[in-house]
Amino acid sequence: MGADLIIIGNFEQLLRYLFIFLEGVYVMFAFLMIKQVRLMNISFKTPAATIFRSLAQLHFLASVIVLIISLVLLL
Repeated sequence: MGADLIIIGNFEQLLRYLFIFLEGVYVMFAFLMIKQVRLMNISFKTPAATIFRSLAQLHFLASVIVLIISLVLLL
């Protein structure tokens, strides 16, 4: 019975670290999206360039906030 609790506890800890790692990867993806949007705005002139840039930055900011909240709650 005690061994089952140890295995479940270790599995929960593994899931916490995995979730934080995946969120970190997502933050890197969001950062790369900012770079992609910047390059797109340089290549193609459009009146919506500021909207695209703002949305990309907002997306990155939201992903960083979610990562920080997860770090606080899960660690």
